Amino acid sequence: MSKSNTSEIIWVTGAEGFIGSALVKALSADDCYVLGFGRMQTNNLFELSSEGLRAAISSVGYSIDFPEQDFSSNVQTTEALIDVLADYPSIHCIFASSAATYGAGHEGMISTSASLNPTSPYGSNKILAESLLLNCSRKSGVPITICRIFSVFGEGLKKQLIFDACKRFSGVPPGSQINFGGTGDEKRDWLYIDDVVFCFRRLERPSAGEVRLYNLGAGVAVTNSDILNRLVSIWGSNQRIAFSGMPRAGDPLSLVAHPDSLPPGFVVQTPLADGLSFTVNWFKSKLTEYE
Repeated sequence: MSKSNTSEIIWVTGAEGFIGSALVKALSADDCYVLGFGRMQTNNLFELSSEGLRAAISSVGYSIDFPEQDFSSNVQTTEALIDVLADYPSIHCIFASSAATYGAGHEGMISTSASLNPTSPYGSNKILAESLLLNCSRKSGVPITICRIFSVFGEGLKKQLIFDACKRFSGVPPGSQINFGGTGDEKRDWLYIDDVVFCFRRLERPSAGEVRLYNLGAGVAVTNSDILNRLVSIWGSNQRIAFSGMPRAGDPLSLVAHPDSLPPGFVVQTPLADGLSFTVNWFKSKLTEYE
Protein backbone atom coordinates (compact mmCIF):
# COMPACT_ATOMS: atom_id res chain seq x y z
CA MET A 1 0.00 0.00 0.00
CA SER A 2 1.23 3.51 -0.80
CA LYS A 3 -0.11 6.76 0.60
CA SER A 4 0.44 10.23 -0.79
CA ASN A 5 0.05 13.24 1.51
CA THR A 6 -0.23 15.66 -1.39
CA SER A 7 -3.21 14.21 -3.21
CA GLU A 8 -4.63 11.91 -0.49
CA ILE A 9 -4.80 9.14 -3.06
CA ILE A 10 -4.20 5.65 -1.65
CA TRP A 11 -2.69 3.00 -3.90
CA VAL A 12 -3.33 -0.61 -2.92
CA THR A 13 -1.22 -3.21 -4.70
CA GLY A 14 -2.40 -6.80 -4.72
CA ALA A 15 -5.92 -5.40 -4.50
CA GLU A 16 -7.45 -8.68 -5.68
CA GLY A 17 -5.79 -10.63 -2.86
CA PHE A 18 -7.02 -11.49 0.62
CA ILE A 19 -5.45 -8.58 2.54
CA GLY A 20 -5.56 -6.14 -0.36
CA SER A 21 -9.26 -6.62 -1.07
CA ALA A 22 -10.14 -6.24 2.61
CA LEU A 23 -8.14 -3.02 2.74
CA VAL A 24 -9.81 -1.63 -0.40
CA LYS A 25 -13.24 -2.43 1.02
CA ALA A 26 -12.51 -0.67 4.32
CA LEU A 27 -10.96 2.39 2.69
CA SER A 28 -13.78 2.70 0.16
CA ALA A 29 -16.37 2.52 2.94
CA ASP A 30 -14.73 5.61 4.44
CA ASP A 31 -14.91 7.43 1.10
CA CYS A 32 -11.16 7.34 0.56
CA TYR A 33 -9.92 7.72 -3.01
CA VAL A 34 -8.43 4.30 -3.72
CA LEU A 35 -6.58 3.06 -6.77
CA GLY A 36 -6.24 -0.72 -6.89
CA PHE A 37 -3.52 -2.63 -8.73
CA GLY A 38 -3.42 -6.31 -9.61
CA ARG A 39 -1.40 -8.76 -11.68
CA MET A 40 -3.63 -8.10 -14.67
CA GLN A 41 -5.49 -4.96 -15.67
CA THR A 42 -9.27 -5.30 -15.38
CA ASN A 43 -12.21 -2.93 -15.32
CA ASN A 44 -11.57 -2.33 -11.63
CA LEU A 45 -7.78 -2.68 -11.35
CA PHE A 46 -4.71 -1.17 -12.95
CA GLU A 47 -1.94 -3.56 -13.94
CA LEU A 48 0.75 -3.78 -11.27
CA SER A 49 3.64 -2.63 -13.45
CA SER A 50 5.64 0.55 -13.89
CA GLU A 51 3.34 1.51 -16.75
CA GLY A 52 0.19 0.73 -14.80
CA LEU A 53 1.38 2.65 -11.74
CA ARG A 54 2.39 5.66 -13.76
CA ALA A 55 -0.90 5.65 -15.60
CA ALA A 56 -2.67 5.97 -12.27
CA ILE A 57 -0.54 8.65 -10.68
CA SER A 58 0.74 -14.00 -1.77
CA SER A 59 1.14 -18.35 -0.03
CA VAL A 60 3.82 -20.55 1.04
CA GLY A 61 2.36 -23.71 -0.52
CA TYR A 62 1.74 -21.87 -3.79
CA SER A 63 5.32 -20.59 -3.81
CA ILE A 64 6.69 -24.13 -3.55
CA ASP A 65 4.51 -25.41 -6.39
CA PHE A 66 4.96 -22.31 -8.58
CA PRO A 67 8.24 -20.60 -7.59
CA GLU A 68 8.50 -18.56 -10.82
CA GLN A 69 5.07 -17.03 -10.36
CA ASP A 70 5.79 -16.30 -6.70
CA PHE A 71 9.03 -14.53 -7.64
CA SER A 72 7.13 -12.39 -10.12
CA SER A 73 4.39 -11.63 -7.58
CA ASN A 74 6.69 -10.66 -4.71
CA VAL A 75 9.91 -9.39 -6.29
CA GLN A 76 9.27 -8.16 -9.81
CA THR A 77 6.12 -6.28 -8.83
CA THR A 78 8.08 -4.64 -5.99
CA GLU A 79 10.68 -3.55 -8.55
CA ALA A 80 7.90 -1.98 -10.61
CA LEU A 81 6.61 -0.13 -7.56
CA ILE A 82 10.10 1.13 -6.68
CA ASP A 83 10.58 2.39 -10.23
CA VAL A 84 7.68 4.77 -9.64
CA LEU A 85 8.32 5.58 -5.97
CA ALA A 86 11.77 6.93 -6.86
CA ASP A 87 10.02 9.75 -8.72
CA TYR A 88 7.54 10.39 -5.89
CA PRO A 89 9.59 10.29 -2.67
CA SER A 90 6.85 11.91 -0.58
CA ILE A 91 4.70 8.76 -0.79
CA HIS A 92 4.56 6.62 2.36
CA CYS A 93 4.92 2.99 1.27
CA ILE A 94 3.51 0.28 3.58
CA PHE A 95 4.76 -3.17 2.62
CA ALA A 96 2.99 -6.36 3.69
CA SER A 97 5.84 -8.79 4.33
CA SER A 98 5.53 -12.11 6.14
CA ALA A 99 6.65 -14.10 9.16
CA ALA A 100 7.75 -16.66 6.58
CA THR A 101 10.95 -14.60 6.39
CA TYR A 102 11.92 -15.96 9.84
CA GLY A 103 11.36 -19.60 8.90
CA ALA A 104 12.44 -22.36 11.26
CA GLY A 105 14.59 -22.49 14.37
CA HIS A 106 12.78 -20.01 16.62
CA GLU A 107 11.56 -21.51 19.88
CA GLY A 108 10.40 -18.38 21.70
CA MET A 109 8.69 -15.19 20.62
CA ILE A 110 10.29 -13.52 17.63
CA SER A 111 11.63 -9.97 17.52
CA THR A 112 12.40 -8.12 14.29
CA SER A 113 16.12 -8.62 14.99
CA ALA A 114 15.75 -12.43 14.90
CA SER A 115 17.66 -14.37 12.28
CA LEU A 116 16.02 -14.96 8.90
CA ASN A 117 15.90 -18.62 7.90
CA PRO A 118 13.07 -19.01 5.36
CA THR A 119 12.00 -22.53 4.44
CA SER A 120 10.02 -21.60 1.31
CA PRO A 121 10.49 -19.52 -1.86
CA TYR A 122 7.73 -17.26 -0.52
CA GLY A 123 9.78 -16.31 2.55
CA SER A 124 12.95 -15.86 0.49
CA ASN A 125 11.15 -13.65 -2.02
CA LYS A 126 9.72 -11.48 0.73
CA ILE A 127 13.27 -10.91 2.01
CA LEU A 128 14.36 -9.87 -1.48
CA ALA A 129 11.43 -7.47 -1.75
CA GLU A 130 12.27 -5.95 1.64
CA SER A 131 15.88 -5.43 0.49
CA LEU A 132 14.71 -3.66 -2.65
CA LEU A 133 12.58 -1.30 -0.57
CA LEU A 134 15.43 -0.58 1.85
CA ASN A 135 17.66 0.35 -1.06
CA CYS A 136 14.93 2.54 -2.55
CA SER A 137 14.57 4.43 0.71
CA ARG A 138 18.32 5.01 0.97
CA LYS A 139 18.59 6.28 -2.59
CA SER A 140 15.36 8.24 -2.97
CA GLY A 141 14.30 9.11 0.57
CA VAL A 142 10.97 7.28 0.36
CA PRO A 143 9.48 6.69 3.85
CA ILE A 144 8.72 2.98 4.20
CA THR A 145 7.00 0.80 6.80
CA ILE A 146 7.47 -2.96 6.58
CA CYS A 147 5.11 -5.24 8.50
CA ARG A 148 5.96 -8.92 8.75
CA ILE A 149 2.50 -10.42 9.12
CA PHE A 150 2.01 -13.64 11.08
CA SER A 151 -0.95 -16.06 10.77
CA VAL A 152 -3.68 -13.85 9.37
CA PHE A 153 -7.11 -15.42 8.84
CA GLY A 154 -10.72 -14.49 8.16
CA GLU A 155 -13.55 -14.49 5.68
CA GLY A 156 -12.39 -14.86 2.10
CA LEU A 157 -9.11 -16.70 2.72
CA LYS A 158 -9.47 -20.00 0.86
CA LYS A 159 -6.32 -21.75 2.04
CA GLN A 160 -4.26 -22.54 5.13
CA LEU A 161 -5.15 -24.40 8.32
CA ILE A 162 -8.47 -22.81 9.33
CA PHE A 163 -10.03 -23.00 5.87
CA ASP A 164 -8.70 -26.52 5.30
CA ALA A 165 -10.12 -27.64 8.66
CA CYS A 166 -13.55 -26.23 7.82
CA LYS A 167 -13.53 -28.10 4.50
CA ARG A 168 -12.74 -31.32 6.31
CA PHE A 169 -15.37 -30.74 9.02
CA SER A 170 -18.02 -30.24 6.35
CA GLY A 171 -17.14 -33.48 4.57
CA VAL A 172 -17.53 -36.02 7.40
CA PRO A 173 -20.36 -37.15 9.70
CA PRO A 174 -20.61 -35.60 13.19
CA GLY A 175 -18.30 -37.24 15.72
CA SER A 176 -15.80 -38.44 13.13
CA GLN A 177 -12.09 -38.48 13.83
CA ILE A 178 -10.15 -36.14 11.55
CA ASN A 179 -6.43 -36.66 11.17
CA PHE A 180 -3.98 -33.81 10.62
CA GLY A 181 -0.27 -33.81 9.93
CA GLY A 182 2.25 -32.67 12.50
CA THR A 183 2.23 -33.05 16.25
CA GLY A 184 -0.37 -30.46 17.21
CA ASP A 185 2.24 -28.66 19.32
CA GLU A 186 3.22 -26.28 16.53
CA LYS A 187 2.67 -22.69 17.72
CA ARG A 188 1.26 -19.89 15.63
CA ASP A 189 0.25 -16.26 16.18
CA TRP A 190 -3.27 -15.79 14.79
CA LEU A 191 -4.54 -12.36 13.74
CA TYR A 192 -7.97 -11.63 12.27
CA ILE A 193 -8.00 -9.80 8.93
CA ASP A 194 -9.83 -6.73 10.28
CA ASP A 195 -6.95 -6.14 12.69
CA VAL A 196 -4.45 -6.10 9.84
CA VAL A 197 -6.55 -3.45 8.09
CA PHE A 198 -6.97 -1.55 11.39
CA CYS A 199 -3.20 -1.48 11.86
CA PHE A 200 -2.34 -0.46 8.29
CA ARG A 201 -4.71 2.47 8.39
CA ARG A 202 -3.17 3.85 11.59
CA LEU A 203 0.55 3.46 10.95
CA GLU A 204 2.40 6.72 11.46
CA ARG A 205 4.39 8.10 8.58
CA PRO A 206 8.17 7.73 8.97
CA SER A 207 10.53 10.59 8.22
CA ALA A 208 12.00 10.95 4.74
CA GLY A 209 14.46 8.14 4.11
CA GLU A 210 13.38 6.24 7.22
CA VAL A 211 12.40 2.59 7.18
CA ARG A 212 10.39 1.16 10.07
CA LEU A 213 10.15 -2.59 10.54
CA TYR A 214 7.48 -4.27 12.67
CA ASN A 215 6.01 -7.68 13.25
CA LEU A 216 2.24 -7.82 12.96
CA GLY A 217 0.43 -10.43 15.01
CA ALA A 218 -1.44 -10.76 18.27
CA GLY A 219 1.74 -11.59 20.18
CA VAL A 220 0.06 -14.71 21.60
CA ALA A 221 1.13 -18.33 20.99
CA VAL A 222 -1.65 -20.79 20.10
CA THR A 223 -0.93 -24.43 19.30
CA ASN A 224 -2.41 -26.11 16.24
CA SER A 225 -4.15 -28.53 18.59
CA ASP A 226 -5.79 -25.64 20.45
CA ILE A 227 -6.90 -23.80 17.31
CA LEU A 228 -8.43 -26.94 15.79
CA ASN A 229 -10.30 -27.88 18.96
CA ARG A 230 -11.64 -24.32 19.18
CA LEU A 231 -12.89 -24.71 15.63
CA VAL A 232 -14.57 -28.01 16.51
CA SER A 233 -16.41 -26.32 19.35
CA ILE A 234 -17.59 -23.48 17.12
CA TRP A 235 -18.54 -25.86 14.31
CA GLY A 236 -20.70 -27.83 16.71
CA SER A 237 -20.43 -31.37 15.30
CA ASN A 238 -18.14 -33.00 17.91
CA GLN A 239 -15.40 -34.04 15.51
CA ARG A 240 -12.34 -35.58 17.14
CA ILE A 241 -8.94 -34.19 16.22
CA ALA A 242 -5.88 -36.43 15.89
CA PHE A 243 -2.34 -35.79 14.66
CA SER A 244 0.14 -37.99 12.85
CA GLY A 245 2.80 -37.18 15.44
CA MET A 246 5.37 -36.58 12.71
CA PRO A 247 6.62 -32.99 12.28
CA ARG A 248 6.05 -31.81 8.74
CA ALA A 249 9.18 -31.17 6.69
CA GLY A 250 10.02 -27.49 6.58
CA ASP A 251 7.22 -26.53 8.95
CA PRO A 252 8.53 -24.22 11.73
CA LEU A 253 7.71 -25.36 15.24
CA SER A 254 6.98 -21.83 16.41
CA LEU A 255 6.13 -18.56 14.64
CA VAL A 256 4.96 -16.06 17.27
CA ALA A 257 5.61 -12.32 17.32
CA HIS A 258 7.18 -10.77 20.40
CA PRO A 259 4.72 -8.17 21.77
CA ASP A 260 7.48 -5.54 21.84
CA SER A 261 7.98 -5.95 18.09
CA LEU A 262 4.42 -4.87 17.17
CA PRO A 263 3.67 -1.36 15.86
CA PRO A 264 3.50 1.21 18.68
CA GLY A 265 0.02 1.45 20.15
CA PHE A 266 -1.34 -1.51 18.23
CA VAL A 267 -3.96 -3.42 20.20
CA VAL A 268 -5.94 -6.38 18.85
CA GLN A 269 -9.55 -5.34 18.28
CA THR A 270 -11.07 -8.74 17.45
CA PRO A 271 -10.61 -11.54 20.01
CA LEU A 272 -9.55 -14.86 18.52
CA ALA A 273 -12.82 -16.54 19.49
CA ASP A 274 -14.84 -13.89 17.65
CA GLY A 275 -12.64 -14.05 14.56
CA LEU A 276 -12.96 -17.82 14.41
CA SER A 277 -16.75 -17.59 14.76
CA PHE A 278 -16.96 -15.02 11.96
CA THR A 279 -14.82 -17.23 9.73
CA VAL A 280 -16.79 -20.43 10.41
CA ASN A 281 -20.09 -18.63 9.80
CA TRP A 282 -18.75 -17.27 6.51
CA PHE A 283 -17.59 -20.73 5.45
CA LYS A 284 -20.96 -22.29 6.27
CA SER A 285 -22.71 -19.58 4.25
CA LYS A 286 -20.60 -20.61 1.24
CA LEU A 287 -20.71 -24.34 1.95
CA THR A 288 -22.18 -25.43 -1.38
CA GLU A 289 -19.24 -23.80 -3.19
CA TYR A 290 -16.71 -26.04 -1.41
CA GLU A 291 -18.49 -29.40 -1.52
